[in-house]
Amino acid sequence: MKPVLLDLPFPIITPRLLLRPPVIGDGVQLNAAIVESFDMLHQFMSWAKVAPTLDDSEEFVRRAAANWILKNDVDYPALPLFIFEKESSKLVGCASFFNVNWGIPAVEISYWASTKYANLGFIT
Repeated sequence: MKPVLLDLPFPIITPRLLLRPPVIGDGVQLNAAIVESFDMLHQFMSWAKVAPTLDDSEEFVRRAAANWILKNDVDYPALPLFIFEKESSKLVGCASFFNVNWGIPAVEISYWASTKYANLGFIT
């Protein structure tokens, strides 16, 4: 099996959320969510050492989009899924998959929510 040939069912839609891989242009919302939530993220996420610039965030988005096309979970930023509030289309947070075993399938996951959306039951 070649992971690059897998067609995964995106977007994932729930009653309140839409989850999908990043696409070009998502860097604006990503940057705003990280900057707004940086004090919290800095405490718990190893990647949050310094607040990103808008260019940093857009570069992340483009590398992540390429990783999803290739199903590359090894190179940073691995395989992030952006989580959007369906009603407003605002970025709620991100879940990232690492160390994927496509044959089982099994993954390791990390996730975070923007402080604006914390404690609203979006990510538990």
